[in-house]
Amino acid sequence: MVRRVILGSIVGSALVAALFVSQGCTLGEDGVWRIDFNPSGGWQKANCDPCQPIECCPCPWQESCAWPNDPPKLPDWCADWNADGGTLCADGGADSGMMSLCSSGSCVPSAPESWKHVAFVMAWASDPAACPAEAPDLVFEGVPAPPEPACPACSCDAPEGSCSVPAKWTISSTNCDNAGGGVQTNFNPPVGWDGSCSNANAIAPGKLCGGVPCVQSLTLSLPVIEEKPCVPHAAGEADLPVLRARSGGPETPIGRVCASNKPLPTCSGGGCTSTNPSFAACVMHDGDLACPEGWNGDRQVLYGQVDDTRECSPCGCDAPQGGTCQVKWRIFSDATCAAEIGGLDVSAGMMTAPCYSLDPGIALSGKTAEILDYTKGSCTPTGGKVVGDVKLDNQVTICCHSSTM
Repeated sequence: MVRRVILGSIVGSALVAALFVSQGCTLGEDGVWRIDFNPSGGWQKANCDPCQPIECCPCPWQESCAWPNDPPKLPDWCADWNADGGTLCADGGADSGMMSLCSSGSCVPSAPESWKHVAFVMAWASDPAACPAEAPDLVFEGVPAPPEPACPACSCDAPEGSCSVPAKWTISSTNCDNAGGGVQTNFNPPVGWDGSCSNANAIAPGKLCGGVPCVQSLTLSLPVIEEKPCVPHAAGEADLPVLRARSGGPETPIGRVCASNKPLPTCSGGGCTSTNPSFAACVMHDGDLACPEGWNGDRQVLYGQVDDTRECSPCGCDAPQGGTCQVKWRIFSDATCAAEIGGLDVSAGMMTAPCYSLDPGIALSGKTAEILDYTKGSCTPTGGKVVGDVKLDNQVTICCHSSTM
């Protein structure tokens, strides 16, 4: 399973210019205000109020004052500024070149070197709020790093199984000291034997094999444990982050970053933001950095691209192990299993099949086998582990202003 989110930088590797720029105005000896924001260089006469935002000046530069009856259109937000004059300077005079108060919005610190002023919103909605008019350019969209998948705990039921009594009984014409030698005679019980009295393959007394008594020792196979594979279980469902930034709503929040390349008014110590209920005044920088002073209200590290191939391995079970089975066998000289000759206990998992010495030439007829104990084995659970990896790219840090000035 692959979960991929590619949001990324909208405008390339470089971020768009800051929302806020510093500008100043100075009262000349001739009583005319001059503004030091001039793309063409030098000083120009202007009819602006002291420290008035340049965008709200109907004639910021001399060469642009050619209109007699058709004044240029001003931004809508200038109406609030021009209504109250917006002429408050930090020391009550014209030399400061900075506003002490904002007519609307908040005054925030200037962006530190290499940081960019932005308007930021983080939302769980299918689409965060559109960029505001004050910062119309969408410069970045990203998501936080996805959390580590929480895989379920795997377990296994005890296996279903059974223990079978010894199925192969072999009589030898040699004693146990020479096990495997001599003539081998079949003394097996019937197929599917349940261990009850059986006289199958009885051997008459005194029977000879190669001139010696056929019956001198008995070797039988070990009990056999047969167990089915264990049934695995998962404690809870896998909690995998499915990162979808669209189509049915996201399972991770989306951060939207907006900016403007137009200068905004300055204030004492920084820039004057416009109030927008959806967006916060923040600064942004590539990489994962600590927030600069004055910008520790909210910190987000976002990624423009997330390739997540992590998933939980399925639960399973190793083969059953550790089962035990103990069987008591007996042999008899008669068919009704009344005249017992001897018997021993045998267990599944013994290193070798036991050999039991017999009186040479003794009659063998009946046999029984009783399961004394059968303990099921157990299975070691497998799976429930995180496999795959996550690749994160296009990382930015966003730090928002802690309080209004």
